[in-house]
Amino acid sequence: MNERRKRIFSSPNLIYSMILLFAGTIIMGLVMMQNSKIAMREQISQRMLDITNTAAYMMDGDALAVMQKEDAGTPAYEQAMDTLRNFQENINLEYIYGIRAEEDGTFTFTVDPTVDDPGEFGSPIVTTDALKLAAQGTAAVDKEPYEDDWGRFYSAYSPVFDSKGNVAGIIAVDFSASWYDHQIARHTVSIMIVSGVTLLLGMALCIRIATRNRRRFTAIDDELRELDKELAELNRVMKASSVMKLGTMADSEQRFLLETLASGEDFEDSTNDELEDIGHRLHSMQNDLRRYITFVNSQTYIDPLTGVGNTAAYQRTVRQMDADLYARKADFRVIFFDINELKNVNVRFGADAGDKLLSTAARILRQTFTQKHVYRVASDEFIVVLPGVSEEETNAMLTKMDAALAEYNSENGSAPDLFIARGIAANEKGDRSFRQIFRRAYEASEEDKREYYRRKNES
Repeated sequence: MNERRKRIFSSPNLIYSMILLFAGTIIMGLVMMQNSKIAMREQISQRMLDITNTAAYMMDGDALAVMQKEDAGTPAYEQAMDTLRNFQENINLEYIYGIRAEEDGTFTFTVDPTVDDPGEFGSPIVTTDALKLAAQGTAAVDKEPYEDDWGRFYSAYSPVFDSKGNVAGIIAVDFSASWYDHQIARHTVSIMIVSGVTLLLGMALCIRIATRNRRRFTAIDDELRELDKELAELNRVMKASSVMKLGTMADSEQRFLLETLASGEDFEDSTNDELEDIGHRLHSMQNDLRRYITFVNSQTYIDPLTGVGNTAAYQRTVRQMDADLYARKADFRVIFFDINELKNVNVRFGADAGDKLLSTAARILRQTFTQKHVYRVASDEFIVVLPGVSEEETNAMLTKMDAALAEYNSENGSAPDLFIARGIAANEKGDRSFRQIFRRAYEASEEDKREYYRRKNES
């Protein structure tokens, strides 16, 4: 046995094993760090777009299109300032302001509620690719930071449309590039700790292995077992915050991934070959890391409660549809869904009943339109985007959905019934942005909701 172990635990084998450990740890750490940066950028960009889109929707495009510096103090000017000031104060924004596209291709300030050193009406603004997109009718966020007299920033831009559907102005929100860098660093600290501790422990083991006699390999194998436990504990800390989501997560591929990650794998010696056992333990740790990376990546675009696409996934689709509209090759339908009486259900039956209605609605929408086309965009609102689907096919899908709703309501016993208002719109000739189609679908759903409550009151 001793001679066999001497052959197995030769110095080259040990060195190669440690090299594989280092390489695997470094690669996994880099991949996780990159995924964390992408997810963080998506979340920050979406947050900024949510603010600018909402602010732009509340602005009077007709008034903004003709507003001049001399209009300061007029009702229209003060209303625009008050709208932006409310966002600045209530959301604690440092900079939110209006922009106008000039005929020569440059951009200038319009209304700016900043108290200290506001942008002067008509003064020039740094031009970025995202700002140009907003001027064409598509909300966008800077991919690279820019620098002006106020500092170094990323900005989000949303167009303001007048009553004729033309871009009358742009609303912008800045966020500090240094703040963004700090957020990225803060979210990658845990990954760096795992990778750094693993690498340092591995280096210590390599030095020890290189300097000790072959008779000590059994002791080194015992120390590797302790390392395995330490890495498992570090993994457990990383998983803990995500595992708590299982209680509210919908049945989906993401839930399966998280359950597998939470359960982990218990390694047991399967051979008398210590080196082979070390390899098995390393493989087990790599599998845990791969599952964690897969789950983190999936969560970037999945709503955990319903299992459908989240707002980040929806905005990605919106950008694609805007690009198709710009290229004159768009062919899609938008269906806006709004669950009726969800607030009343939460009050009368509790939040769990409301969550069940949301999960049921999402399940029916997934089964009807497939998961990749369904997005949850607010607490009780879903949007379905159907590329290349005819009106007849859409109606057939809706008939299938109505049958599923009727079946659920007939079998749910004392639980509250599920009723969903809907509005449908298809892209038409002359549409310049996805937002125009969305508005038609939203207005149709509002009419459907009013009709639902009218029928309910009459009965």
